[in-house]
Amino acid sequence: MISWYLIFALLVATSVCQRPSYAGSRPIGYPALEEITEEPTSARVDSKMAFGTTTMSTPIRTTTVRLPIEALGDRRLVETLLKLPLDKQPFWLLNWKKLEDNRTKPKTYPLKANSYLHHIPTSHPRPGLYPYKP
Repeated sequence: MISWYLIFALLVATSVCQRPSYAGSRPIGYPALEEITEEPTSARVDSKMAFGTTTMSTPIRTTTVRLPIEALGDRRLVETLLKLPLDKQPFWLLNWKKLEDNRTKPKTYPLKANSYLHHIPTSHPRPGLYPYKP
């Protein structure tokens, strides 16, 4: 009887630990991105240059259009979604647009004078109240 409970418990444990089919076959983590940059194939140190600097033999090529990570490098998807009305656009696209606007044109505010460092008295103190005696 105990062996049946043990077999049933093992069967339940293995079925609960299975990954559902809708989760995909890739490992858990960030989505896979297509290669949009090329790393240099080799780097050599020039003896005439300063210590630790390198000269790249192949230039680094990057994309010129900034895309949200959720688009997975699909520029046409972003262009299509941007044509939709504002209430039909996905939240990740709206959030990305606001973050990009803030990143490229950050809001700056003028600093106020610190009252602890630069004390500006509002009234003149009375001279006889606290006399200074060295």
